[in-house]
Amino acid sequence: MGGYVGTLAGSAIVWRAKWQPTVATSSTEAELIAAVSAAKAAKHLRSIMDSFGVKQDGPTMIYEDNVAAILIANANKVTERARHIDIQYYAIQEWVTRKQVKLAHIKGIINPADALTKNLGWVLHNRHVTRMMGHCGSWHINTSGRIPRKL
Repeated sequence: MGGYVGTLAGSAIVWRAKWQPTVATSSTEAELIAAVSAAKAAKHLRSIMDSFGVKQDGPTMIYEDNVAAILIANANKVTERARHIDIQYYAIQEWVTRKQVKLAHIKGIINPADALTKNLGWVLHNRHVTRMMGHCGSWHINTSGRIPRKL
């Protein structure tokens, strides 16, 4: 199961949770597949914003909780340990090079996409959902992994 949440001005505007098209043999592969899906959605939203005349100054940030998937996306080459991953998922390397998307690390405990793909307890579920819907401010500002005092 893979998923992503895209936000604009602190509120979710696009989200997806679905079974991934291929069976991943590692968590890194599964996270890379999800990151590519998120990047495709980001590129689509960027084209819509561009058609409305809204200039995109920098790359769209994609927050990922798997460091190895970030390293693969930023490597701009096929790494030895990831040669088994289907070639179509390496398109994200080109998008990073073109500065259309940028991957950054987010700790798993504050990753709102987990609410779409994992069976969470009520505390984490409520934290992620309220942040996704923009009720508690932007979730990506606090990436320290500390639990905020106010949910």
